[in-house]
Amino acid sequence: MQPGDATRKKAFVYASTGVHPAALRHALRFLETEFPELEVSKIGPKDILKGALSDASVALLLMPGGADRFYAQKLGSEGIQLIRKFIEGGGGYVGICAGAYFGSSYCEFDKGGPLEVCDPRELALHSGRAVGSAFGYDYESSKFAKAVDAVLKDDLVKKADLSTGRVASYVNGGCFFPDAKEDEVLAYFCQDCGGHAAGQPMVVGGSAGSGRYILTGAHLEYDPEHLDPCREHDEIAPTLKATDTDRRNLMKFLVASVLRGSDSPSRL
Repeated sequence: MQPGDATRKKAFVYASTGVHPAALRHALRFLETEFPELEVSKIGPKDILKGALSDASVALLLMPGGADRFYAQKLGSEGIQLIRKFIEGGGGYVGICAGAYFGSSYCEFDKGGPLEVCDPRELALHSGRAVGSAFGYDYESSKFAKAVDAVLKDDLVKKADLSTGRVASYVNGGCFFPDAKEDEVLAYFCQDCGGHAAGQPMVVGGSAGSGRYILTGAHLEYDPEHLDPCREHDEIAPTLKATDTDRRNLMKFLVASVLRGSDSPSRL
């Protein structure tokens, strides 16, 4: 199918105030590379408020990393409820890092610290808290970026046809989900990663109405070959590259599992 074909499914990546440029770039690259059958484009709060998500051909909304308080401010309650309606009507939602905080019931970021953001979140796909930063964060640099193993549940390893149950993932400012129920959890932070995220849920998923969602505190969409140049990225890139095929296949499986109208065996 050619771009613009009326039967072609669409995937939107949120792009507005608060979205980190690198997170947006990686999200677009991932979807365009791994899902060539989708028409991938950016969407902003004005588009959502004008009803862009009501189009039945829209299969996915991906909310990338950044600072989610600006997402809430720009969208307002009306925009957030339109996203909720889209998902409940059968659409898929993937929230990564800030998009995962945004998709939870409560954002608990840097509690008691200089970057504190602790507020309820209206979208509330996950009924519990999204707590972070898992390992610290700096808005002006990547000094807290880490390569952290995602420890996957056995059934997910089988369904996604992965070669290992531990997949190195990029984490910088991401969250974990301490209130998640066992049947929501798809992957955990490894026990040996240190800090208060050790052993905590990293990726959760579930349903809302007829639609499904994935929330991940790790940037499973990040390609280590395309990280912004800096010392921290140079240090962690070899670790990320070691399991990159599995990382890519895992993220592809997770996204496919929530797409509207998916008849794939990857459906969670």
